[in-house]
Amino acid sequence: MKVGYPYKIIFLFLICLLLNCTAVIYTKVIFITNDAQFKQQVLQNKKPVLVQFSAQWCGACTNVKKLLEEIADDPIFSAVAFARVDIDQAPSLSKQNSIIGVPTFIYFENGTIKDLEIGVQNVQTFKKHVQEKLKTLFSLEHNSVQNNQQRAAYNKSLQQLLPQAQKRDELGYIQYAYMHVSTMVTNCINYYSSFF
Repeated sequence: MKVGYPYKIIFLFLICLLLNCTAVIYTKVIFITNDAQFKQQVLQNKKPVLVQFSAQWCGACTNVKKLLEEIADDPIFSAVAFARVDIDQAPSLSKQNSIIGVPTFIYFENGTIKDLEIGVQNVQTFKKHVQEKLKTLFSLEHNSVQNNQQRAAYNKSLQQLLPQAQKRDELGYIQYAYMHVSTMVTNCINYYSSFF
């Protein structure tokens, strides 16, 4: 029995929903949910660690979330680990660290607190402020040769991706994306329609 038109539309919708739900955005920020994980990832970490204590209902936390992830993904700060703790999901950690407001940023080194900041003064300057704070607190400027090598490797990997990006620009990003998605969806529909 062949699949009718309404069933194909429903199937297409489910495939698109599945693709959106399974898309994973990779970030180097570790999400901590319990005491054991906090001990292992923060207190026993060989690297210095910046921990953001936040909550889903906190607007400022949401505003700086992406900026913190950008800093974590920057090769210059590869010598620092980044973590996030939701105070509603891990209330014992917020009590243990005396969190009185969110967002709170605690800078750890060798399991001890080096600095603590509560709140965000200015979202526009937040990224630059945190970058400078990390460089100052954890003496990241001493690793400038290593950072320059990492930056060069990062730029080289971007250069390798440039021809693909140029091809995408020539075709038009929307047309390029539509072409690949429509081909994939058509193949899925043809494959699964043979079972009905």
